[in-house]
Amino acid sequence: MRQYPPPEIYAKTFGHTKMKLSVFVCLTTLVVMILACANDETSTASTSSSQITGWARSTVSGSAKSQFNSVAVDSNGNIYAAGIQTGTSAYSYAAGVSASCGHTGENSLLVKYNSGGSAQWAKCVTGGGGDSQFKSVATDSAGNIYAVGLQTGNSAFNYGNSITLSGGSADNAVLVKFNTNGDAQFARRANGANNASQFDGIVIDSSDNIFVAGNQTGNGSFDYGNSQTASGSASGNSNPVLVKYNSSGDAQWVKTRESGNSQATFVDVVSDSSGNLYVVGQQNATVSGGYGNSVTTTGSAPVNLLLVKYNSAGTAQWARSSTAGTDNSFFVTVAVDSTGDVYVSGLQLGTGTMTYASGITTTALSNDGTSVLLKYNSVGTAQWARTPSTGSAASAFGSLAVTSNNLIGVVGNQTGTTAYNYGDGFSLSAVNSGTNAVYLQYNVSGTVQLARTVAVASGATSFSSLVFNSSNHALIGGTQTGNASVTWAGEIKSTGSASGVENAALLRFEN
Repeated sequence: MRQYPPPEIYAKTFGHTKMKLSVFVCLTTLVVMILACANDETSTASTSSSQITGWARSTVSGSAKSQFNSVAVDSNGNIYAAGIQTGTSAYSYAAGVSASCGHTGENSLLVKYNSGGSAQWAKCVTGGGGDSQFKSVATDSAGNIYAVGLQTGNSAFNYGNSITLSGGSADNAVLVKFNTNGDAQFARRANGANNASQFDGIVIDSSDNIFVAGNQTGNGSFDYGNSQTASGSASGNSNPVLVKYNSSGDAQWVKTRESGNSQATFVDVVSDSSGNLYVVGQQNATVSGGYGNSVTTTGSAPVNLLLVKYNSAGTAQWARSSTAGTDNSFFVTVAVDSTGDVYVSGLQLGTGTMTYASGITTTALSNDGTSVLLKYNSVGTAQWARTPSTGSAASAFGSLAVTSNNLIGVVGNQTGTTAYNYGDGFSLSAVNSGTNAVYLQYNVSGTVQLARTVAVASGATSFSSLVFNSSNHALIGGTQTGNASVTWAGEIKSTGSASGVENAALLRFEN
């Protein structure tokens, strides 16, 4: 289960469900949704600053909750959205493109769209006696798709093409490979008897090596296949894991924390051009956590944001957390630019000040959470930190991506209709008393270049996943609540199919 902030925080920020924390009862999913195909509109809209072009999609039919937790794009511009679909009835994502699942609760879902936003196929897990979900998705150089997440219970889950997977009685971390036609190629899991595990993040490097970040519960041994095992240091809590697989699904190595008994998790991973890996998450309590190779870090609060660098062989290079301050904080996503600098985002709870390096601080605005964005260089020195300077309720950043010209995009949400000042003359006032989706761009110096929120919405909205295509168009996954039309910007609109619950959403901003 994904170890993020407690449900009352992410219900207000990323709107999600299922978790456990030793300090908090945490949430399992940051909502990422993909606007499938209700209003298939490609449009140009005039704003006070420029013409905004793009499109938006949501579910065409489907009466219960759906969401996409991750969005990826391949070299041909095809878009893949991974998440959940609730119940056993059919959901439609475009004319002739539908999926039916096998469980009355949440089911793992993968949908392919072409570069113009037309759904091509949809795949949903069948069988299985418990919940499942895909939490992150990535593509390799050949166009294969890899989705990670979890499945609950020990019954067999069918991912199609005769690929099935059975696990232990708790949550089981899963990795599934699909070809470009949506045919499952293999499925792998973490085998920890009946102890819980899950995968939250995935990245594929330029050599098509697969790296997966997540967690496993307890200090017993987990088997990831191919004679690769790991035992964490925390006996009654979650331990972070980082696993390398080859393209055939054979584990090459697995790393976890070697010391520290507090809860800790990894939730996202990225690689740089040299093959180094940067992993983010959280580490609880003001005790030291050891990540191997004499690399340790100690946070200053009950729950602390965490960033660890590994080399390509899986050897820890350094680890960073807050150095002063008592507010709880979480990193949820990480990205690198072409020069090797590292960007991390998440949120800070409370109204105190947190310190990350000399002169690098953030001051939060709300006990329910405040958006945080930080930049580190490749040796782990914090360069700058950004939060909104005004805003009376919860806000959070949920996903990061970097353009080819090193603009840093970040998405998330802010709560309520009051103005949030993100600096540099950019202030956003939203339309809904609940959560409102936000999209910002910063330059490498931390100066805001663009800020955007939803234009018209009668229900809550949230952005939770961001990727840029080869043209630097922003592909954003999120949610829209209810079956009324949402205007994201100008004439970029979508309408969900399910009343009163979240509908999967995907949109493209071309500028």
